[in-house]
Parts: sequence; structure tokens; C-alpha cells
Amino acid sequence: MSNGLPAVSAFSRFSRQCFISRTPVFPRRSKACRIGCCRPLVPLQHGFTLMEIMVAFVMMGLVVGTLLQLFGSNMRSAALADEYSFAIQVAESRLQAVGTEIPVEQGSVSGSEEGTPYRWNVSMEPVELDEKQEDFSLSVQPYQVNVQVFWASENGQREFNLSSLRFGELK
Repeated sequence: MSNGLPAVSAFSRFSRQCFISRTPVFPRRSKACRIGCCRPLVPLQHGFTLMEIMVAFVMMGLVVGTLLQLFGSNMRSAALADEYSFAIQVAESRLQAVGTEIPVEQGSVSGSEEGTPYRWNVSMEPVELDEKQEDFSLSVQPYQVNVQVFWASENGQREFNLSSLRFGELK
């Protein structure tokens, strides 16, 4: 349009006509507005629909559920690490007792830690020397010492093993 006026689309003229016809000054509406094809320029309602609120609650529930699962699994992992930490302390203390409280000889010794569900077993077996080592005529015998710690957990029986080499008297 070269007459110097801005171009007006048919849609904007139609919307303007519908908007004007809905004002109280003009009680009659145009034919297009009567058949329901024109919508008001300003929304009549404000707020969220029921569907939007339900979707928001579902999404919030999924996020909260995931966070609770992560928190719960972290707590279980921390408790399991604490159990294994105590089992390591028991095994190390029993291994240090070999040669002082527990004599270094073939066999096994069992016991439990007082006030805890932790049980332990120390087993010792002599290490067989090969022919070359027998020529040195050692006055000590090497023993393979195995310490096993057992305890009951939420997920069943747990076990921790620690092994070392100790020297005992030659028999």
C-alpha cells in the first residue's frame, strides 16, 4: 500500500472489530463474533489449570522421591563403611595378638568382640619350605596367619579377611 498508511492485516481488523463490538457502547456483535471465532484480546481468567497443577505435583513428587532415594542409599553406604571399618580394626588387633596373646602354632583360635555382633577366627598353617630354603637351617618356622571377621548385617552375613606371615618356633 503506497498511500503512506501502515499496512493493516485482515486479522488485526477482524480482532479490532470483535473487540469494539464487545464493549457496552455497542451491544450488537458482528456476525464473526456471534459464531464464536473471535477471542477477546485480554484473557478472561487468570491462574493455573487443574492439569498444570497436577503435572507440577507429579514432577515435584518425582524429584522428592529421587532425592530421598539418594539420601537413603548414601546413609546405607555410610553405615556399611562403618561396619567394615570396625571389622578391619578387629582383624588388625587379632593379627597383632598373634605371637603375644595367641601362640604361633598350627591350628585356629576363635572368639568374639564383647558387646558387638563381630566374631573372629585366627587360623595358622605352616608354610612349606622348598629344598633350597631347607639348606639354610632356619631356627624359626614361617606360618601363614589368616584372620576372618564375621558379623550379621541388614543384608545377611558379612565377612572380612586379613592375611599375614608370622614366624614361630621350629618344631
